[in-house]
Amino acid sequence: MLRVTHPIVIRWKILPRFIGSDRHIRASTWSGRRQVWRRFTVISRESRSRLAHQVDTKMLHGGKAMLCLTAALLMQALPQPVIRVQAPLVILPTSVLTKDGRALAGLERDDFRVYDNGRIQTARLDVEFHPLSVVIAVETSLAVREHLPHIRRVASALETWLIGQGGEAAVVAFNDEIRVSQPFTSENEPLDKALQGLAPSSAKSRTIDAVLRSIELLRTCPPNRRRILLLIAQAGDAGSSATLREALAETERNDVRVFALVMPRLGKVLISEGMWIGNPDSLSKHGRPSARGGIAGSIDLGRIVPEIYRGAKTLSGRDAVTVLTSYTGGRPLPFRKLRNLEDAIASIGEEIHSEYVLSYAPDHADPGYHRILVEVAKQKNAVVHTRPGYFVTQ
Repeated sequence: MLRVTHPIVIRWKILPRFIGSDRHIRASTWSGRRQVWRRFTVISRESRSRLAHQVDTKMLHGGKAMLCLTAALLMQALPQPVIRVQAPLVILPTSVLTKDGRALAGLERDDFRVYDNGRIQTARLDVEFHPLSVVIAVETSLAVREHLPHIRRVASALETWLIGQGGEAAVVAFNDEIRVSQPFTSENEPLDKALQGLAPSSAKSRTIDAVLRSIELLRTCPPNRRRILLLIAQAGDAGSSATLREALAETERNDVRVFALVMPRLGKVLISEGMWIGNPDSLSKHGRPSARGGIAGSIDLGRIVPEIYRGAKTLSGRDAVTVLTSYTGGRPLPFRKLRNLEDAIASIGEEIHSEYVLSYAPDHADPGYHRILVEVAKQKNAVVHTRPGYFVTQ
């Protein structure tokens, strides 16, 4: 028997008078080749086909074994695939205030404790500067015509107190139609021109549809920018085709924080007390920031949001604005006069530009509403304002 060390391929067609095919046989040396040749020349004609079949069968089995061995070696040599599953990241823009409503600065990551459904989480504090992308969505229905002159005069206040350094803003006007009056700009002049051009018409105010159109604009912004939606509207919604559930899902998906400057309806009295969210694990646990202003109300997001996602809850327009702002960590502020409007813009700007941005990947992803609680260590009297929770679908 030949010892196969360096196989040499010999085609059967070199023996046409015996086999007449193009199959292969391996021998280790030219001596082995001569032995194979010699063997085929001395056997009888009747044995040739039988011998050819035997040699072919042995080669077939050996080829399969060699193929399997080669495949196994290749599998070991190739890097094994790694399946990576990315956990959802919860972003928490968080404002920390003193009792008298002043921003509490200088806090570090170890000063915060973040809880998700009562379980403490490992949170990260983002210390980098991220400029703002702001969409200003203004209602222009006939019902707000007496307030539009005030809105036309606040471009400078928006640029100074809200948009800030490196920021940009776009303007969306809505009534029964939704139109982008000004794409994103970092210049004051086009922003002022867009606000000056606001004109009242129509009786409808498609607030939820305007929210979704604004989020479409914010979605195009670079990921390193903070995304803010500022609604300037009455609390009601009239004529939207989209649902509050869709709006909540889109704000969650695109990390959009919603604030609202709320114009009162004719004959309605503004309430100056703070916005209160009836969530035992959120802002109400730290006190009511009445010094900050807002619209008084009591909404248990832990109960209402799951009902909204299941389609079992239909809210009024006023409740929809309250839920949108509260769910995203913003708040609604009322105004009637120009001075009220400017003060409200300054208050929102102060909160946004002094906020801490916390984030964490939850250690559990149970379906349903997750209540969030943020505490500040060694600051018992601090008022912490952040989003009260988020919803995980099945």
